[in-house]
Amino acid sequence: MTSSPHKQETTTYTLPASWGSALVNGDFSGLSKEEILELKEFMGSFTHIGDALSMDNIVPYGKNDWNDTMGETADFTFTVKGVQ
Repeated sequence: MTSSPHKQETTTYTLPASWGSALVNGDFSGLSKEEILELKEFMGSFTHIGDALSMDNIVPYGKNDWNDTMGETADFTFTVKGVQ
């Protein structure tokens, strides 16, 4: 997690890149029902995170922080709830 006196605290997770549009823009249209359920399970388990601010460092074949599976990943930076 990062913090400074003038910025909101953030945290970064490596997650499936396919989640990008849903996390950053709220657009779930490109995801399967299974992917949507998995994404909602992630968000329910990581209740300390808020909005996704960015998606960076797309890797064609990497391990994600959510379920340790291999595939296309990206680093997502989130706000941290309750920390200013």
